[in-house]
Amino acid sequence: MSPEPDPIKSISIPVIMLICLCLTCGCFTSQSFSVPPNAFGLPLLDIWNESVALSGIDERTADLSDLYIFIKDNGGIESMNLAFSGEKDGKIQRYRVDMNGEGLFTLRSTGTLDPDMDPIKVRPRPLLRELEMIDYREFIGDLPPGTCMLNVRLHDGVGASFDERNVCIMSLENGTFSPLKRVIQPASYLTICKMYRTDHENGTSYSSDVGPEGERTYIFAFTPDQLTGVSVECPEYPQEDTEGPCRPLIPSAGGTSGGGSSR
Repeated sequence: MSPEPDPIKSISIPVIMLICLCLTCGCFTSQSFSVPPNAFGLPLLDIWNESVALSGIDERTADLSDLYIFIKDNGGIESMNLAFSGEKDGKIQRYRVDMNGEGLFTLRSTGTLDPDMDPIKVRPRPLLRELEMIDYREFIGDLPPGTCMLNVRLHDGVGASFDERNVCIMSLENGTFSPLKRVIQPASYLTICKMYRTDHENGTSYSSDVGPEGERTYIFAFTPDQLTGVSVECPEYPQEDTEGPCRPLIPSAGGTSGGGSSR
């Protein structure tokens, strides 16, 4: 009778072959890295630099398609993820970065894109640089710890238009906000939302609808890159409207005059 095959060898040999194949062919599943996050010194460019290095993409081809950050009012990051694509080995590769612990991030490959797709919409480095320079304490003010959270998000701007009569719209340059009067059909835009904590019998939730009466807690912001080639109208006397990004104003029940889905 011939000896039965060793089950350990029968399992380990294919696994070893798969590892070798991945090493030689450049397969990518996921990699983790560490960057201490704090919104009062948000290291977005450090996170981006690590992502570019680990993914191996040509940064000149990078396109940011999604960004979502939840910021605690003590400056800590509750959650964060971003998605981007870029050229590597002649293909447009897609990646996603998720925060999975205090200062810990995981980069995952999420597939490929058609190389003949539309041109780059959002260059990651300029946008992340602008977000990194914001003093988020302006939004939080003197509220007691645990009162609110901030939500920062990138959106696709296709079909969307913005008017100061309906929503709070701001340009964002070098960490400074300046009021805008009108923005017509940008390729993308940012929202920064101040959300107040509410305790109830089923737990805790956060909403922008439960803050002090008259406080506008939801703004639409545009970096210089996002305003390039876009129809923009500025107020005649912007210095009269610079009380801060979450200044007390009559809140709008609407939003954009056109839709804008999140990216």
